[in-house]
Amino acid sequence: EACKKPNASDAAFCDSVFATHARNDYYLEPRHAGQRALRSSDGFVIRHFAGDVCYFGAGCIDKNNDTLHSDLTAMVATSSLELLASLFSAPSNGRKGQSFNSVGRRFINDLNALMSDLGSTKAHFIRCIKPTPTLRPSELSPLLVLSQLR
Repeated sequence: EACKKPNASDAAFCDSVFATHARNDYYLEPRHAGQRALRSSDGFVIRHFAGDVCYFGAGCIDKNNDTLHSDLTAMVATSSLELLASLFSAPSNGRKGQSFNSVGRRFINDLNALMSDLGSTKAHFIRCIKPTPTLRPSELSPLLVLSQLR
């Protein structure tokens, strides 16, 4: 939501994350996670199973500017390709006046539908494994991986 406000900034986004999640056990301020140079308005840290991950606020607003223009969605919804038209057809949920449509909103709606389908089946989970503390490609720290699998 912070990304969609007028005059949004990366610092405001990080402040919004802090205000929303400060009491969450999986959220850490950067300075509490060893990132002494960062303030809470510069980034945030999420505690994952495989370790703490620092997210920098710089560029978040630009990266999350995924608004689809209504002209584009209307044009693609009338495509002669049935699959393409069905992907961009207007939702039939009875809600009117929903002029703001974004890739993120569509993703959230699709994810909710998927979660609903998964909720009606037997539960399974996926575990993330951090292969190396440096996060460089083609590197593997066997002891780190083994400790996560235990």
